Amino acid sequence: MTRGIRNNNPGNIRHNSTFEWSGEVGLDAQGFCIFDAPINGIRALARDLRNKINRGLDTVEKILMVYAPPSENNTDAYIRAVCQDTGFKPDQELHADQSTLERLCRAIIMHENGEQPYSGGLITEAVEAAIA
Repeated sequence: MTRGIRNNNPGNIRHNSTFEWSGEVGLDAQGFCIFDAPINGIRALARDLRNKINRGLDTVEKILMVYAPPSENNTDAYIRAVCQDTGFKPDQELHADQSTLERLCRAIIMHENGEQPYSGGLITEAVEAAIA
């Protein structure tokens, strides 16, 4: 089982001591958030993506250069994978709407965990909660 799935944090969001996510119940030894349920981990991912887009990180490339920096990841491969899964171009301007966030969440979950264990309905519900 991957860390993201084990921690109910399929986006592998790192803990930030100045902010607590809904449903965050702790952090693991590597500093990644642990959530009480997958819906809250997916909600946090969607909210993080929404916040990035709303502050001007409004392309897949801009988002992933911050979300998965080259110092820790093969960011170019990550960008290619997310673009292939979503149909977005790396430099295409994105908006923080339901459809965009769902597509991004699905692609990031798949890339981070190597599988998609969550139903479309759960992802939709989590994104709806993130933008409410």
